[in-house]
Amino acid sequence: LFDEPLSNLDAKLRVQMRAEIARLHQRLGTTTVYVTHDQVEAMTLAKHIVVMNKGVIQQVGAPLELYNHPTNTFVAGFIGSPAMNFFDASAVEENGALVARGNGFAIPIPEAFKPGSPESETSCSGSVPSTSSRATAGLPTSRAASRSSSRWAPRSTRWGM
Repeated sequence: LFDEPLSNLDAKLRVQMRAEIARLHQRLGTTTVYVTHDQVEAMTLAKHIVVMNKGVIQQVGAPLELYNHPTNTFVAGFIGSPAMNFFDASAVEENGALVARGNGFAIPIPEAFKPGSPESETSCSGSVPSTSSRATAGLPTSRAASRSSSRWAPRSTRWGM
């Protein structure tokens, strides 16, 4: 068990020790529990990450799985730097197509992710400044679609972009 082992080190020593811990882990070939609030440590050292909020597990997965396919808005807002920004949107039908409409914007929603009743759906959207990825929270996770530079991950009526 490693409980915040690098938290009191300066940046240079932290990088060196992170590499040493990774080498030690690989050499010993044993399971290690590494507790940290530092995303860089978690993302670089872990094969699997457990994201918790107030003592409740939010998501378990590989680092890139958590980044690319967050299961809820907490994980989407927690993982990544810069953090994802969120804004409210509603799913509405316009000319037979489903659109996420917010204050001053409208984003087409692919047919594959169409919720049951758009008039009653409200969602929370988010954006990451350097990407154009979108994630949702609650639909079946087995469906996925990709289009050009965007990643779509159906999860629910909550959208992260």
